[in-house]
Amino acid sequence: MVEPDTSFNYTLQWSSIGINLSGLRLLDILPYDGDTRTPQTDFVGTFSLTGALSPLSYTGATAPTADYYYTRKTDHATIAENPYDASHDISG
Repeated sequence: MVEPDTSFNYTLQWSSIGINLSGLRLLDILPYDGDTRTPQTDFVGTFSLTGALSPLSYTGATAPTADYYYTRKTDHATIAENPYDASHDISG
């Protein structure tokens, strides 16, 4: 539980053994008021990022590369949960 008006950190971890992750997309939709995903949260309120994500850490011979994209969408129903959905494609 995060108390009101306090900072918090979290870590997103993934791994692969023997599989090339080139082209991998990870999509993390943080909890929001009215979130009905399973498992449900008791989230109420608002929060915002205070800075950019930390660089990737890794174990292995080759450092991974990554691009981070953020959205300010407030209508969470419009965010497709599939990271490969065309709505997440960045053109240009």
